[in-house]
Amino acid sequence: GPDYSEENLRKFVADWNELVAEYDQMVWAGGLAPASGQQNGWWELQWTSKMAADAGWASWTSNDDVSAWSAKYQEVLQCDAENRSSWMFVMGTDPTAFGDFNQDDPSFATAFIPCNLNDGKTPDDLEAALVKYNEWLDSLDKSVYDSAYTFGLYFPAFETNEIDYWWGNFHQTFEGMQQGNEAWEEPEAMDARSALEEVSTCGNPDLYNSQTIYDPLNPK
Repeated sequence: GPDYSEENLRKFVADWNELVAEYDQMVWAGGLAPASGQQNGWWELQWTSKMAADAGWASWTSNDDVSAWSAKYQEVLQCDAENRSSWMFVMGTDPTAFGDFNQDDPSFATAFIPCNLNDGKTPDDLEAALVKYNEWLDSLDKSVYDSAYTFGLYFPAFETNEIDYWWGNFHQTFEGMQQGNEAWEEPEAMDARSALEEVSTCGNPDLYNSQTIYDPLNPK
């Protein structure tokens, strides 16, 4: 919005955090700013279940304090909450396998990749391919990677013919992402790469500068 600035955004987020502290079924929230040409960023909320998310939104939209907050910051950040979409998120691996994400710096690098299952392939086939991918991750020498990494899959919880799922790669830094991409092209990754390519066809990644906005396990 016209009043956007880093200072106003920090105030916006701080006030939002106070409002959501009572929603104990929200497990994480983050913001994603485009880093590869997309027009729009994303505000991601993770809940324990879709039922919890629906109940949280019903409470949120009827809260007078929320209405006042929204009016106060309407010129800072404009969100299309009415057209939000629901996804089932599945964490793909141990998020600490490549070290802990920096708790003092909530920023990280994200790549979202749109994927569709190939003809005749099923989610069970995808699960088997993910086993190969995790085996490859386990085989890597963690000491040579200076950036935390994890991944997850987002399956649409709404009717769509566009994609079957988004693959999300989460690195501490874009430098670490580049290092991971280079490892993925090495011969040692061929078995995992072939297994995934046999099951799914994926497009080009959308890159985002991302940041944790709310973490109930690390309120600061």
